[in-house]
Amino acid sequence: LLNNSLPHLLSIKYVISPMDLDLYNPIPPGAKLDPSIKTKIVREFTDGPKYKQYNLKIIEIENVPPRFFFTKKIRYGLDRDSIFGHVINSKFDPREITYFENDFPEKNRSDIKEKTFDITNQKLLEVQTPNANRIVVKVYAEKPGILVANNFWHKWWKVRVNGELQKLYR
Repeated sequence: LLNNSLPHLLSIKYVISPMDLDLYNPIPPGAKLDPSIKTKIVREFTDGPKYKQYNLKIIEIENVPPRFFFTKKIRYGLDRDSIFGHVINSKFDPREITYFENDFPEKNRSDIKEKTFDITNQKLLEVQTPNANRIVVKVYAEKPGILVANNFWHKWWKVRVNGELQKLYR
């Protein structure tokens, strides 16, 4: 699990494990821990006969991307297999580059399949969850950009920008 970018993709913040996954402690033979994934043990369960035999640990993955963030670069118009190949690479960071199946407005130009954004003055101000079916994200953005929801896709999702329905990219 921790030898590629899956914790970042799946927003995994905590792992429960009977073994240490810390960079400075032993890991299973043959396993390779991605050095970009920072971990720390936040709790060990060793008290009582139930836990002693398992020696379980709760391990926090410290540098997981937030639930919502602006990405610096996008690549689009790729098929799912190609995207999957990119995102399982251990060097993949969705805050640096995000991949989309959909074409963007430049789709009539076959030479453009990548776009870079200046995210210097873009800020996530507030995330509200008024109920289980709605999330309100307030941002400040001086320039156009891509706000990524680090979440599972659902076909019924809709997005509004300043109250107007917009295309949702996947």
